[in-house]
Amino acid sequence: MAVIEVKTMVDRFVRFLETAEDTDELLDPQVFVDFNVPHWRFQTQGAETLAGQLKDDAPNGATVTTGRSLATPTGFVLEAEHIQDDQHGDDTRYRTMWAVETRDGRIAEIVVYCTGEWDKATQARQAAEAPMIRPNKG
Repeated sequence: MAVIEVKTMVDRFVRFLETAEDTDELLDPQVFVDFNVPHWRFQTQGAETLAGQLKDDAPNGATVTTGRSLATPTGFVLEAEHIQDDQHGDDTRYRTMWAVETRDGRIAEIVVYCTGEWDKATQARQAAEAPMIRPNKG
């Protein structure tokens, strides 16, 4: 993939992560996703299933800040931080690393590693006990 194509695809993917809407058919209809979360692993298949998963996790959408994105021969790897409303007036955050494979210009396979959600108390504890040397870096 050319660098410009990767940048465009990453931007489209981030928009999908924020809205759970695949309005520009970025995802293969049968996209396979392997989720790796703290103490658990699960897999899903299908663009609608993935969109439903994101909507369940963040009904009001999310704000996604990206860190590094690296092109691979068949896709990209993306580092991101997600902020979403926990539906109780608080925000939760989590960090992810997405390994994305494309076929025919669409995302076909994803492996995602996630830190798990950090509520306000966890965010405060992390800030106090392990302040970031390079904050807000995805």
